[in-house]
Amino acid sequence: MAAHIDDATHKTMLYFQERKSQTIKSYKKDKAFIKTQFDSCIKVVCSDRGEEFLSKEIIDHQDARGTVRELTVHDSPPQNRTAKQGMHTQAE
Repeated sequence: MAAHIDDATHKTMLYFQERKSQTIKSYKKDKAFIKTQFDSCIKVVCSDRGEEFLSKEIIDHQDARGTVRELTVHDSPPQNRTAKQGMHTQAE
């Protein structure tokens, strides 16, 4: 499962994936949804250092569109606050 959280709206999108390699597909769905529903674009992506977020395909896609990548520091709960709160809220 992949969860993408929009910091501006705190909207959470959940994607059930069989493989981490499907992350790019989920990312592109999010991008299309944000463009269509909010007439906006993804400007910054903050993620952990998971391999699914550092694939050549995702990096090339983001670079071609000018998207800034921010990677969290390992074991740094303050940087993951929004994601942790979102995941915690979903679990309750």
